Amino acid sequence: MRDVMADTIEQAGISSYDIAEAEKKFLLPDSDLEWIGDCKRQHEWIERKIIQYSNNASFGIPQSFIGKEHVLAMIDCWDIFSKFLSIEGLRREWNEQLRQDKQLDWIKEGDERKACGYIWDWLRKHQLTRTFMRNEPTDHQSMLMFFDACDMSDIEKKHCIASARKLWRQDIRRSSDTGKDQLNVTLSKKAIGRLDKFCKKHELSRSKVLEVLLMMEEEKGLYIAERLRILREIES
Repeated sequence: MRDVMADTIEQAGISSYDIAEAEKKFLLPDSDLEWIGDCKRQHEWIERKIIQYSNNASFGIPQSFIGKEHVLAMIDCWDIFSKFLSIEGLRREWNEQLRQDKQLDWIKEGDERKACGYIWDWLRKHQLTRTFMRNEPTDHQSMLMFFDACDMSDIEKKHCIASARKLWRQDIRRSSDTGKDQLNVTLSKKAIGRLDKFCKKHELSRSKVLEVLLMMEEEKGLYIAERLRILREIES
């Protein structure tokens, strides 16, 4: 192949100076592409962006090129003014995408399939067309890739994810409340003030603070007995 390339260059009358200048203009240094890794999701994201910015142009990349090799081949064939700035723009967009990914971190907190199901159910109920002819994501990574390919604005995505997460948290809360009974008690304003002070200090709910106090009294048995002793001494 080197001989064929050399003969072609010689027959076309291209000088070494022309080649050096073209290299400066059209070839990117490896350092500008180091941010591209071996992540399938990143490859698909970059490919969609390049096609989008190239107005759906066909690149004619050989089918034998896959993964990172395919992405780099697309970049090599990217016929766009100031490719250097375009790649840097893609890198910034990718970093911003990674920052936005944090809104889906809650999926990894437990059963990923179940958590993804809340998002999918919300979409089927409120935006059914988004799910048409698409496989339901079953884990954190596949859900990220779904939103990458889904034609939704950032506001729509945030609303969908926030709504599904709210339902997910409500279900977890209901599950944790299993085996508990509701008890209505009347407290003085002073007692309520103390209770709320503890809630704020320890960032706990009223019921949780009461549960902790009751548990400690059961284990130690100090505070109620001491309070009764003091009251008896006062009365005597």
